[in-house]
Amino acid sequence: MPKLVFLSTMIAASLISGVETADGKTIYVTPGGNDSAAGTQAAPVKTIQRGADLSRAGDTVLVAPGIYYERAIGIRNSGTSAAPITLKAAGGGKSIMDHGLRVAGWTAAVGGAFAGQALFVGSDTAANNTIVRVVIDGTAYRKVAPGTVLTAGNFTVTPDGLITVVPVGGASPAGRDVMVLSEGPDSLVGLLLFDDASGGTINNIIVDGFTHRAANTAIWGARFSAPGAPQPVNRNLTVKNCEIAFNWQYAFRLDNWVGATMRNCDVYENGQVNWPRGENNVIWPHAIIGFNGDRVNILDSKIHDNHGEGVGPYFKSSFWVIRNNEIYDNYSVNVYVDTDEGNVIVDRNLIYLTGKYTAPGAFGSSKAQFSDGIRIANEIADFDLGDATPLVNNVVVTNNVIIGTGDGIMSYPYANERGVTGKSGLINSLIANNTVVNTTTGQGTFQTGINISVGQNVSVINNISYPQRIRVGTTAIGQVIAANNLVKDAAGIEIFGNATQAQNLFGIPGFTVGTGFAALNYQLSLGALGINGGRNILRVKTDFSGIARPVGGAIDVGAFER
Repeated sequence: MPKLVFLSTMIAASLISGVETADGKTIYVTPGGNDSAAGTQAAPVKTIQRGADLSRAGDTVLVAPGIYYERAIGIRNSGTSAAPITLKAAGGGKSIMDHGLRVAGWTAAVGGAFAGQALFVGSDTAANNTIVRVVIDGTAYRKVAPGTVLTAGNFTVTPDGLITVVPVGGASPAGRDVMVLSEGPDSLVGLLLFDDASGGTINNIIVDGFTHRAANTAIWGARFSAPGAPQPVNRNLTVKNCEIAFNWQYAFRLDNWVGATMRNCDVYENGQVNWPRGENNVIWPHAIIGFNGDRVNILDSKIHDNHGEGVGPYFKSSFWVIRNNEIYDNYSVNVYVDTDEGNVIVDRNLIYLTGKYTAPGAFGSSKAQFSDGIRIANEIADFDLGDATPLVNNVVVTNNVIIGTGDGIMSYPYANERGVTGKSGLINSLIANNTVVNTTTGQGTFQTGINISVGQNVSVINNISYPQRIRVGTTAIGQVIAANNLVKDAAGIEIFGNATQAQNLFGIPGFTVGTGFAALNYQLSLGALGINGGRNILRVKTDFSGIARPVGGAIDVGAFER
């Protein structure tokens, strides 16, 4: 049963009657509070966990600025669609959920090093805890073996948790912002939305304005039943105005969840499994991912510098909308639609690489790998040859500006990798009005702006790909067409199989600026070749900036309408 929120005028009546009121109270949390208190403004509680335990439908848990060292925070009560439970940062400073370990103090050691004892909590004792990262003032330090001569940016840790670090810049960690990430049993999840105390589902939760850090997975919405039992789902989670950074694996993960929105968040430096960048290892996570996570909206956010894929649905996830985000410098793929279902919209995103990171070639290749802008695949089907549904269905990729990535937009079956013959492909999909510029050699065989190598009923229309080619084809029965795209010259359209092309444009796009990483630099100049050069498409009603299409007699090619 959800727990009561006791107010001074209601305590006696609530205890006597057992009636749970639903008038939407505020539960106050401050670093100086007391978890035995009532949670009122005059008597706040100390931990976010206690505030969550006291909450119920319609309540707001208001968290004052400060660092809350709580290894895992479990949300076990539900709101309703009309009266959600809200966890909200109070403002006036950062309210930080730090799911790592604390260090009581630092003492000077030899060679410019400083040593501090990690404070273990719960079942995370020295005997079973593994400290994997130390982060000081936003710089991640790499763990090296005991006995190694330390240099700036490295640390060692003894079995009992004594950390020795040489700080970058030389200053003591004391008084600085320090995170200690570990993989002990209490550190798998930071903020967990699982099942409620009576075994039911969790629904209608809002998380607003926090910094989430130093967990294995920062925010995890999940629902699991016993093998063979019915699999209910949790519903309706909103994460907004949050900063999610320096988490060991996932920033935001959904399992068996229907209805989630992330809006106006900054998601970066997650997925530290294979740090430093440049170490070739096939295990790297999406920062934002779904496993049977349906009806998910990722909106108006920055997703960058994550050591893995940036964002996308995975196994049995569908009905995602990834819109109006700035996504850049993620290690592997920036937007990865890797699902055995589909129904995904990727629209009006700015996606780019600054050149900060270059991965090694895959599986021992000497070729450098630049992460793709948008990749569509079904790895489950490619590597599990028993999967009977390899095609990804109904993916709409529109109005994106993609700059300097590997392959810009790619539908990619994993053929001839790790001894398998990939069989995934794309079906009933639209790739339209994207602007893809200056892509470079990626993991695929061909250097392309757009590459749809296996498809059925796929339209590649009204895109700009400059100076790299558009390559479309099919090895299955079904139509794939490249039409009204603007490329450098006739060689910029490569057709194979039974694909077709029509009315493509050849020449220089005529961008207003044409350089840099600002989307507006890639608008079409007055009189440019692509103005009114596209096909009117019912599914493309606006441009990157939200301007209604068409302006003039026909739609413009690329992401912008002049």
